[in-house]
Formats: sequence, structure tokens, C-alpha cells
Amino acid sequence: MEAVLHHQQYDVVVIGGGCAGVAAAAGAARNGVRTLLVDAGPTVGGELLSGMTIDGAINARGEWIVGGVLNELIEELEKLDGYVGAFNDWRLIRYICFDPVVMQIAVMNVLRRYGVDVLLHTMMENVILDGGGRAKGVVLRNKRGRAVVEAAAFVDCSGDGDLCAMAGAPFELGTPDGELQPVSLIFRMSGVEPMPLLAFVREHPDYVAIGESEVIRGGRTDEEIVEELYKQGQPTVFLRRSRRGCRKASK
Repeated sequence: MEAVLHHQQYDVVVIGGGCAGVAAAAGAARNGVRTLLVDAGPTVGGELLSGMTIDGAINARGEWIVGGVLNELIEELEKLDGYVGAFNDWRLIRYICFDPVVMQIAVMNVLRRYGVDVLLHTMMENVILDGGGRAKGVVLRNKRGRAVVEAAAFVDCSGDGDLCAMAGAPFELGTPDGELQPVSLIFRMSGVEPMPLLAFVREHPDYVAIGESEVIRGGRTDEEIVEELYKQGQPTVFLRRSRRGCRKASK
């Protein structure tokens, strides 16, 4: 027997609890609107919890170009001793490093601060449209049953555009041949001593991809760049596949 549909009302509903969803939900709630964040998984944070660095928050010149909710997350990480720092790969980009386990706590602290309601293990089954084709509600399902949640605004942070697709919005998928970007492998290592690698890099700059961005290079020679890499003390190293040892290892 089908359970009775529960009805709920919010100002903003965010579908998808990845990094975009967290930012959207916290941003909405801190502006004083009642906000619900929905995710199909067991936690929120998405790629923030995968072990990936945050790229794009700092440009090649070293200028911070993203703030807002990210600043609050970093402040939480610093309080919890989970912030590693901002680093330069001395090739193309700068990025932010942190402990992804601590980030999980930081994310929830920020959402809790602004009173965001969070539904986990919850799937969106359908979108309810008004007469003009505008979304006015979604049908959600979890272990508590099914619910209709209405809101003045919906934000699709599902990653696959699920809400928009269900609402009838046009979309594209992959290349004209149907090819999709392959997934990346993320893993965590411990007990690694980086200095022998960095010493090798300092002695053999021709093995390393460096200074591909003129802004990053800043008029430095390869020898000067690998010295900066060494002084940074972090294994932000890209080895050239064209070198004999690397080419052999890649086969």
C-alpha cells in the first residue's frame, strides 16, 4: 500500500549536495530564506570530500578570486586544524589543500550555522510544474516515504541536470558521438617522504613539466622554478612523459 504523500513548503530547495549545492544552500539561507538541501548519498560535500584540491579559487597570479562560502569553509578548517594551505604547482595553476575528512565536518558546521535543513539518502522522483512550465514542487522519496516539497525557487546542483531534465529543459549529453569524459582515480596516501622526489626534481628540471603558464613562469629559468618547487616542500610535481624513464613507466 502506497504511503500518504507528505507536503512541505520552503523558500528555496537545492537538489544535489556537492560543493555547488553546499554553496547554493548556505548562500540562500544566510540571506534569510528557509532552505532545504537534498542529496541521494549519505553526506554532503561532494568533491570537497574526495581528496581533490580546490582549483580555480586562486588565479595564476596568486590572487584569490573566489570567496563567500568558500572563505567560511576555510575558516572552519583552520579552527579544526584541517587546512593545509594554498600551493603553486609551478606549471599552470595554484590550488588549495586540506584534509577531506575534516572538510566533512566543516561543511556541516557552515550549513548548521545558517539553519539549512538537509535530507540525505533522498531521491528526487519527479518535478511538478505550474501552468506556465515553471517548477513549483518536487516529489522526493526516502525511507520515510514520499513527500511533495514546494518552493518559490529550485536550484539544480545534481551534477547531471536531473531537475532541469525532468522539468523538460533541453540538454546535451557528451560529444556528438556520445563520448563522455572518463572518471579520475582519487586515492589517499600516508607516510610519504616528499623531499627525495623534490631533490631529484631540483637536480633534473628537464624531467618536470614547469612554467607552462607565462604568469607562473614570471621570467624565471627552469632551474629557478624547480628551486621554488623544492622550497615549497610539497610534491606538486608533473613529470614529463617524453622522458625515457617516464615513457617506460607509462606503458
